Amino acid sequence: MDKEKIKLLEASFGAIYAHKGDLAACFYKHLFDLAPETQAMFHNGNYVRKEMMIAMLATTIRLLSRPEAFHKMSIRLAKKHENVGVTQAQYLIGVDAMILALCDILRDQLTAEAEAAWRQAMQEVVTCLA
Repeated sequence: MDKEKIKLLEASFGAIYAHKGDLAACFYKHLFDLAPETQAMFHNGNYVRKEMMIAMLATTIRLLSRPEAFHKMSIRLAKKHENVGVTQAQYLIGVDAMILALCDILRDQLTAEAEAAWRQAMQEVVTCLA
């Protein structure tokens, strides 16, 4: 990912972090609406999921400019998700759910360019998970 897109992600992360609880709630609502079968995969409480999600987003941004480290992080994430049987199709639905959640919480603050950068970042994670 190029530096300009990474800057867009970094610029929007503060607003995302300020609404991390809302982001998690919106993400899981969209995920469970789009793929109801995924609800059975989650056993952690809402607080744990919220903290894990925001940590994953922060780590993604931090490592995008370091491809080797990004790939290693993605492999660790894949192993965690492998244990619950997440499919490639569900990963892609997760990207859509995340974009919808970002749109919900950021509203007008999420420019088309920032949305595209977030989609690309999530797609890069999913590519490594496959």
